[in-house]
Amino acid sequence: MKNLFLFFVLICSSSIISAQCVAGGSAPIPTAGSSIANLTSNTSGSISGFQNASFSGANFISQNLGLSYSSNKFAYQNIKGSPYLNNEPVKGTLVLNDGRKIEEILLQIDLYTDQIIATTKKGEEIILHEEYFKEVVLPVNGEQIVFKKANPEDPNKFYEVLFEDDGLVFFKQNYATLRDGFNNGISKREAKFNNRTKYFIKHGENEIANVKLKKKDIFLGFQDDELYAMKRYANEHGIEFRDETDYVAVFEGFTEEKLNRK
Repeated sequence: MKNLFLFFVLICSSSIISAQCVAGGSAPIPTAGSSIANLTSNTSGSISGFQNASFSGANFISQNLGLSYSSNKFAYQNIKGSPYLNNEPVKGTLVLNDGRKIEEILLQIDLYTDQIIATTKKGEEIILHEEYFKEVVLPVNGEQIVFKKANPEDPNKFYEVLFEDDGLVFFKQNYATLRDGFNNGISKREAKFNNRTKYFIKHGENEIANVKLKKKDIFLGFQDDELYAMKRYANEHGIEFRDETDYVAVFEGFTEEKLNRK
């Protein structure tokens, strides 16, 4: 459904897109059956010259990951709301599968198509293939947000890791949905993006659980003594479990206490 609606938006903007294709040759013209994913992933060629990236990092990306993002921007231009985690690109870090880091690259995350976008020095935006990286770090709202492949059932998907130690991973999926618009002559509604969140928790080698931010969900997989210690820590520090930061604070405090007892 979301691809069908975006295809309709693209068709409505076809004259603009066609003009861009003639002028620059970078944005493909949508055809019947096209989707946002297809339009961006089928673009060939490489792009070099990343803003502030090291020479080796820029070369690595330009040689392997030069996929155009321009079609998405055309499709989004008449939709209310934002499909992005960060509305403007920010300087982030990519960690390759072999541990090497590519730093100071302008990055943006599209929550609707679940894609990581890099901006070159020339202002060109390209889609990165997630299989080349194991970690992404972005400064968002004054915090360093870490994204990892936390779900073995979806090995190339990045999740925001809120807390992690040897036996526990608490993470979330930020995503965007699209409410379609209509105009039937009597009433009218504009298309709009809405940002949403899902939370997950994993204990050791156990299966990943999709949880809500409620104590009965979050604490379900803990042993009785662990649960008692965390509730005690929360009471002593005035933590009321209102949002994700409260649970992270308790996990961090509980873990620190365990280490101090060793």
